[in-house]
Amino acid sequence: MPFIRGGKGGFTLLETLIAFAIFGMFFIAVHKSFRTALSGSTEAVWSDAAGQAIRSELARIQAGAAEKTVYRTAYSDTLQIDVTITSTPSIDRNLPIDTKSLRQVTLVAIDSQDNTRSEMSVLVRVDDRR
Repeated sequence: MPFIRGGKGGFTLLETLIAFAIFGMFFIAVHKSFRTALSGSTEAVWSDAAGQAIRSELARIQAGAAEKTVYRTAYSDTLQIDVTITSTPSIDRNLPIDTKSLRQVTLVAIDSQDNTRSEMSVLVRVDDRR
């Protein structure tokens, strides 16, 4: 037979407070996981867009379509790519490739909304037959 105090059923104040505390901790944990997932998704979308823009710009440079050595290209309202192209320093001439066509390309993807930056520097063989 269940224990009933004074003939009235229900929860005590202490039981109610404990239940609310447990619910509050659960709610905070769920809220944090949603925020983390949402920010991770936003970052992944930006990273994908920046990666595509950088690959596109590298293809233009390799094809010899870059007319300046330093420039900025806007790919969307918020994504810009800063490009710096420099000739490579003197390299060991015993390499089995033509080093005159190599360029060092530094690309910096910039998100103008929150100033997120992603930078990469690569050696690229440039087609100068234009």
